[in-house]
Amino acid sequence: MDRYSGRILPLKELLERLDPRLPLLTGGARDLPARQQTLRATLEWSVELLDGDERRDLLQLSVFVGGCTLEAAEAVTGTTIERLASLLDHNLLYRTTTTDDTGYAMLQTIREYAQEQLDESTEADDIRRRHAQFFLTIAESANLNLPTLDRARPIRYDIAMREQDEIRAALAWTLESRSVALGLRLATAAGGWLWTINNPREGLQWFERVLETPDADAVAPEIRAEALLQYGAMAALARTTERKRCTPRASRCSNNSATSTVAPCCSTASGLRPCGTGN
Repeated sequence: MDRYSGRILPLKELLERLDPRLPLLTGGARDLPARQQTLRATLEWSVELLDGDERRDLLQLSVFVGGCTLEAAEAVTGTTIERLASLLDHNLLYRTTTTDDTGYAMLQTIREYAQEQLDESTEADDIRRRHAQFFLTIAESANLNLPTLDRARPIRYDIAMREQDEIRAALAWTLESRSVALGLRLATAAGGWLWTINNPREGLQWFERVLETPDADAVAPEIRAEALLQYGAMAALARTTERKRCTPRASRCSNNSATSTVAPCCSTASGLRPCGTGN
């Protein structure tokens, strides 16, 4: 990094001009210290200035795709206002503002570095599970599940739209980790937004991918039943079931559990019906 860059541009703007894949910096003398030769070394040097709790917070906050509110940061990572302020002071986070909340985010370059470090830690799965569970709670609070809609509560599409990237990231992790029950609950809770208003076919794909995992048989019957109801609603709206396409693994709702009262279902353009009952 040449000696004028830091004077002309603050760190945030300087990093925005750099390639997000941590390249070798081309400006300045090659005999400068290593931390001034590569962006990675510069980030490592900055992170080394943090204490242990602050470093852990930085890595864990990278689980958020598009930044987070204070509430989300506290719930998922256990951070504090004081530690967030320190990360802001070190230019490793920046503030975001909306009409409702003040949030925190990191530049993509910093997030990629922090994610890489998080992936190498023993806390990666735990923090991603907490992230998925937090956004399950958010999705459930938005009252978006069409088959079980609570008409006494408002439907909060605004919440789901704001958190759509986080919900997708959480769903992707449930597939990667085979957290099938959590994935089905999250896909179901987000149903009335992402899978109907935005793109019903995307919803079908998420449900199908989760239901086709080998561990889907072990999911509690009531969770599978609610997911299949939502899947049927999505299928009807997407008009992809005119040929009586059966839902994935639908028969296992009843065949694999002596306590289940859910009959195998087929989706039709008018909704769900038991398989084999005709049109």
